[in-house]
Amino acid sequence: MASRVLGGLSRPMEDYTAERIANQLAYRHHRRPDSRNPHLLGSRSTATTAAAVGTY
Repeated sequence: MASRVLGGLSRPMEDYTAERIANQLAYRHHRRPDSRNPHLLGSRSTATTAAAVGTY
């Protein structure tokens, strides 16, 4: 498993997963180019903020 840089940190990730994440981020940028949210998953209510969708 190769390491990929995600959010400035090196993470072990398979090629398939890295490709899906890159596609999701490209889609989100196309759909909401002004989004300030750095999280991989977002919603309508978090698109204009830096808040996470939920807490764990």
